[in-house]
Amino acid sequence: MFGQVSNRYAITFDNVHHHEAKVAVQFPNLQPGKVTFKIARKSLGSSITDDFARNIFNVRFTNEEGDPLNGKRVGLNEWEVQRHQGEIRVNYSIFGDTSNGVHSQFSEEQTIINGPATFMYVPQLATRPVELYVKNRTDLNWEINTELTIKEDPIYMASNLEEFMDSPILLGNFNIVSRTIESNGKKFELKLVVNNDVNQDTNLARDLLENITKVVLEQEKVFGNFPNFKNNSYTFLASFRPYCDESIVAHSNSSFVSHPESLSQLGLVNATRMLSEAFFKSWNQCRMVPIALKPFDFQNPTYIKESWFKEGFSNYYALLSLCRAGIISHDKFLEETSFIVNTVVTSSSLKYQDYNTMSQMSDLYAIPSMYASNTSNVFIPYRDYGFVIAMALDITLRSEDSFLNLDDFMSLFWSKYGKTAIGYSVENIDATLREYVDDDFSKDFYEKYMNKLNYDDLEELFESVGVEVSPVQLPYLGASILFNSNDLAQIKEYTIPDTPAYIGGLEKGDILVSINNRSFSNLAQLSNAIAQQKIGEKITVKYMRNGEEKNTQIELTENPNIILTNRLKIDAKEADLKRGWIGEEQ
Repeated sequence: MFGQVSNRYAITFDNVHHHEAKVAVQFPNLQPGKVTFKIARKSLGSSITDDFARNIFNVRFTNEEGDPLNGKRVGLNEWEVQRHQGEIRVNYSIFGDTSNGVHSQFSEEQTIINGPATFMYVPQLATRPVELYVKNRTDLNWEINTELTIKEDPIYMASNLEEFMDSPILLGNFNIVSRTIESNGKKFELKLVVNNDVNQDTNLARDLLENITKVVLEQEKVFGNFPNFKNNSYTFLASFRPYCDESIVAHSNSSFVSHPESLSQLGLVNATRMLSEAFFKSWNQCRMVPIALKPFDFQNPTYIKESWFKEGFSNYYALLSLCRAGIISHDKFLEETSFIVNTVVTSSSLKYQDYNTMSQMSDLYAIPSMYASNTSNVFIPYRDYGFVIAMALDITLRSEDSFLNLDDFMSLFWSKYGKTAIGYSVENIDATLREYVDDDFSKDFYEKYMNKLNYDDLEELFESVGVEVSPVQLPYLGASILFNSNDLAQIKEYTIPDTPAYIGGLEKGDILVSINNRSFSNLAQLSNAIAQQKIGEKITVKYMRNGEEKNTQIELTENPNIILTNRLKIDAKEADLKRGWIGEEQ
């Protein structure tokens, strides 16, 4: 395979202190005629459409002897060379200082190379092997960490463009810990590369590896086996530094996870949950792929319906795996689940579009807009909606028959669309559910939990596994309030339709001055002022809008949120179902 003609890349970092790198590419054995060169607008592992070309500059095209060729930019992310003698060499500089695993970052402390954000390519040559020379900054004590196949240090290989683009690289001086995972006669190395704080506490890295090892072994039980990782290795590239964004970017044989807090600040449990989601996606995103994403289009937006399944189910199992592995308690699992359930069920967006439409709309809301947007009232993040669907399906299956569960459904789906590498659609999800159970079950579940959601149906579900559903017995205003830098109580989000705040005319940006003539200087005092009122009681709210003082009468209602807790007395059937669902209490 690697005896074929290869496209050869080189990247150097002489100007890394200014967040710059230089890329040189050789495209040999070209057919006569026009050649188009592109920089991606999208990255594997991310649903966001971006324009990485804005960071590319000083582009030059030459022939094999270094003589200039007449290359020109013909679009935002596209260049052309009309005439050549069979080989074109491209040199350019690239700026990168965004640490989220989707963009690239070049700095002395940490350098992240994400292929789509960094490397120019020729679409017609996508099946060619790729070689990459990485000039390491040994003077900065850097190490190179990647799941690309090493040809000879420091030259790496990939069998084609997509594999090349799906293999991020992390360079720097980090803690590296690993262990061998063995299952069903197979072995692979689980590696953790951690950029933590200046002290680089190795013990924390080891503790995190210990946690995630327990989690991945639980996740394997869902699918029955691990994926076939390239080079029998899987690497977590993890950065917990103040210059990082919070992100989880999954790839076939590795992932990049980052957070602006150090590992000790973030906590091992929260860090493990991020790694847990990334690893579950090695099945549920990287190998079970919606048909609309096959082959991956690095240029054009793809609005898929399946995000609630590939992202939301991964979010569900990320938390569930922690509970089953004993990393978190049942109480903590239910607390986190309560928050997600409340986010979904209290949203007004279900009135306007269904789960498939919201998945398709995800690209519209993935990046905060510079313009005003009512996102929170018209869109539920697919990670949260999919979490609730997965949880409801899991419990419903177990309640229907003690031999049914979401784990076995996922294993069946893996055998049909993961092991075979066949793309799937929402219709295939439904067909597989009908195959796993029957048509009546599928129809009833879709009607009750996917086309609508309400607390009554969810309460019945939770009761079947010995979980208590309790209302938040406090009066409800229905506005998200934050004390700003001037210690003023300001509504930070557009108010939710049909809530007391919305009906009373309050809106984002309003500053609350007093409630029934009672003022407050912090969130605790404000919460106390509301809590002392009675449900159904009308209160007088004084507020400021655009410098003008106003008054409104608001009738407080019952709080729509719920709290999930372990029921103290459960029967044997409920106990068995609960144990099968979230595992034994550690």
